[in-house]
Amino acid sequence: MDIVTSVNLSTVTILALLMLFMKFNPDYLNRLATYGLAIFLIPVFIAVAGRQMGWFEVDVVKIVSLRQGAFSVIAATGYGLMVGVILYSSKLHLVKVFRNLRSHS
Repeated sequence: MDIVTSVNLSTVTILALLMLFMKFNPDYLNRLATYGLAIFLIPVFIAVAGRQMGWFEVDVVKIVSLRQGAFSVIAATGYGLMVGVILYSSKLHLVKVFRNLRSHS
């Protein structure tokens, strides 16, 4: 794993873990998931369009695998938001399950 990928993956991890400590409204959580998907897809779309038009030579696989420059930094932010939303939703579900177990005991 190269240095760019490791820095981007640490950014994803830090962002996702910080989201676990925050409190979110479920509607806002859905909006964050949409923003995360958009933040991930926009650099991929720009890379594909730029490559097709001949503006620059960017490999989409390197962006998705967080290995190439500024586009992968933006994609890492999208990954972090999406992973954070998944972790936070899992946390809410687990809390709900344990509260139901405790109320039925």
